[in-house]
Amino acid sequence: MTRWRSLQRGMLAVGLLAASAGPALAWGPHSDITRAALSVLPDLERWQRVLGKARLAALDSHCWMPDHAGEEKREFYIDDYLLIRARPRPVGHIWPGVGEAFEPHFRRSLQALRTETPENACRQLGPLVHYVEDLGAPPHTSRMPHHRELENWLPARQINIKAYQPRLLGRTDEEALAGLRKRLEELRQFSAKRAERAMPLVKAGESKRPEVEPIILESANESARATADVLHTVLTLGLASRQGGAEVEGIVTAPALWKNDQKGARIVLLDLERYDALKKAQRHEGRFHAAATSFTTLADTAGPQPKGGWRGEFRLHNLPPGRYRVLACRTGANWAVSAPLELKEGKTCTTQIGLEPMEPPRNLLQNPAAQMRYLLAEQPDRWTCTKPKNPKQAGVWRSSRSRLSERGTYVCGARLQDASARVTFWFAKRDPKGPEKPPAPDRLDLPTGQAETTFDVKEHVAVYVTVTTDKPVEDAIECVWVTPKS
Repeated sequence: MTRWRSLQRGMLAVGLLAASAGPALAWGPHSDITRAALSVLPDLERWQRVLGKARLAALDSHCWMPDHAGEEKREFYIDDYLLIRARPRPVGHIWPGVGEAFEPHFRRSLQALRTETPENACRQLGPLVHYVEDLGAPPHTSRMPHHRELENWLPARQINIKAYQPRLLGRTDEEALAGLRKRLEELRQFSAKRAERAMPLVKAGESKRPEVEPIILESANESARATADVLHTVLTLGLASRQGGAEVEGIVTAPALWKNDQKGARIVLLDLERYDALKKAQRHEGRFHAAATSFTTLADTAGPQPKGGWRGEFRLHNLPPGRYRVLACRTGANWAVSAPLELKEGKTCTTQIGLEPMEPPRNLLQNPAAQMRYLLAEQPDRWTCTKPKNPKQAGVWRSSRSRLSERGTYVCGARLQDASARVTFWFAKRDPKGPEKPPAPDRLDLPTGQAETTFDVKEHVAVYVTVTTDKPVEDAIECVWVTPKS
């Protein structure tokens, strides 16, 4: 084995380990801050009627999304809401990097409230709330040592802003965006001062924790006040009565997803004219970026479920009239595009899209042929690439993480276009609950010249795939898969 390959293996293991380690370094009271912010909203009862009390309350879970990038929940993938057209790659959580998240996620939250179902709108608020709260964590105001202590040494249950009256940051989208920037700078400066006060005490050790906790609590309360301002503003503007607009609703059917059939289907509205032009010119199918609009949502499981299959429904409203198609994609199935649709002002257009089984069936990986792309023109959705400094060396493409719902034997395989490409499957183990480092994932290399191999899942909870190649990943593979062995 060459020195480069040895280094590459080490880099991959460290990278995959780091990907699962994010929540260990997290602003501990996210949920408490979110609940405190919701509790003081002046129109809370109105928003609960419009969106649903349970859906709005679920923000105390959705607010954790950016700390779990690439992972999944029962009904959806975190990246369905975290990665958006205006911000298709993850951002940092520390200033100034986190500043790149606010405008795109503020605008995306407004759009979701105006055009999507209450379920999807409440989920889409999660990333915005998270990034706002992160800026209030003292160690997120700039890079500094003792990160863990400065964001977790506090009595989270004491967060309380009951006397606070949230501010409306603006009466139009642009006014609100300017107000948001100003409010977040106030928050950053507030918590930066608390970091300065707390740092000497934290450096002195655990014995000073009782003196540190009230200081960090001040930042948590200010985070809650800023979050209340943002929620008050985005809900007021996003749920304001609007006249006109077109509506599309539809049904999506697909093969059942093994052991996780509550997962929804991603829906993207495509511009008809751009789609038809793209279809004539493109080399690879699945490159929808140039035709995709910013209007996207999730078809959630609904209605009577067919035997051996899945059924979901979606709805988008307040859309600009025009000619469109609808793209639908779901794990374990081939994506499909609807017939042309004419959306008219004040009218509802309906469609039905059937997704065919993928080969091999029951594949747990997202975008396993690496052809689907609607977020970025240069990169397949749910894949990332790490390129070495030496341009002559191969790059490493990594798939998103897929949950393993059950122990047993799994079949891992690939069909290659590039015979020199190396395919590796990484089986991640459950993260420890304490401050310990996550265990390294187990590695399974696909033997050269072999299409499939197997792996016995025991304590493992998720799987990634990496493809090492000097070509674009869609030119290196036809498909990769992880399927339960029958």
